[in-house]
Amino acid sequence: MNAKIKTSKKDVLLFIIIGLAAGLVNGLLGTGGGLIVLLVIARKVKSEARAHAMSTACALIFSLLSAFAYSTAGKTDWWLIFSVAIGMSIGGYFGARLLGKLKGRTLKILLGSSLTVSGLLMLLL
Repeated sequence: MNAKIKTSKKDVLLFIIIGLAAGLVNGLLGTGGGLIVLLVIARKVKSEARAHAMSTACALIFSLLSAFAYSTAGKTDWWLIFSVAIGMSIGGYFGARLLGKLKGRTLKILLGSSLTVSGLLMLLL
């Protein structure tokens, strides 16, 4: 399961470009970069769960960089961030454990449903 994914020089260039786009979206909107990465990685690997895990790891890196930029611009409330992070850490741990137990199709349905609901709430609220 931890086997290295075979990539060509062309793949690496594509991943860098996709990473640039994902980082830009994440930095601008505060979300969405991981989804861009997920869609590309899912085409390259055979396991939906592995694609989700890898995109989450990528999202962590550019989310930390975006958070640093927001913080240095004075746009963050660290008390609120740490409060939310406690619950997210616990939920993230259990979600990651559950990830390996779900079928790829189920993951796609859950992700698509959560994006649909989130999008509707964003437009309506």
